[in-house]
Amino acid sequence: WGIWLDPDDGEWDMMQAKCYRLLEQTTGWQQSLESATAKGVSTDWIALERQFGSIASGHVLEGMQDIQQPFLAAGLPMDDIALAILRGYLASGDHGKAREQLEQWETSRVPDAHGAYMWAVYWEAERQRSEAVKQLVRALDEQPDHELARMLLAQLYDSENLLDLALQEYVELV
Repeated sequence: WGIWLDPDDGEWDMMQAKCYRLLEQTTGWQQSLESATAKGVSTDWIALERQFGSIASGHVLEGMQDIQQPFLAAGLPMDDIALAILRGYLASGDHGKAREQLEQWETSRVPDAHGAYMWAVYWEAERQRSEAVKQLVRALDEQPDHELARMLLAQLYDSENLLDLALQEYVELV
């Protein structure tokens, strides 16, 4: 609602940019960043979001430990950073490195809904949709409001022509 109340506030554009990045919608992401720039949002914040998007799309993957630091220092959640890196490896076709990173993160954290979601992203990229669905169901059992998990589950059901199940998940998102 905030964007309607104060359309000149570039922070809303940055929130939209994050949403578009998480949903892998490049055009909306770029438009939101352009709008934020026009509204005078900090160039550092915009540069950080652009770098984050580059990682998620597989363009910047060398020296992962060094790449994580500016994001951690800026206060970004490790879950967001981990997802961007995972998507980056998958986008670049390095599924082995993606799995290796997932296994590393899994040993350093308590299993949770977001971890299950990240495994679902991996399994979906591997075209093992039944494994992806299992992880998404697990994620939603642990955290019913995990919107990314619910959206991916709806998309998987939709792609398998399980339209009743897909519709249920889309309705839950609303």
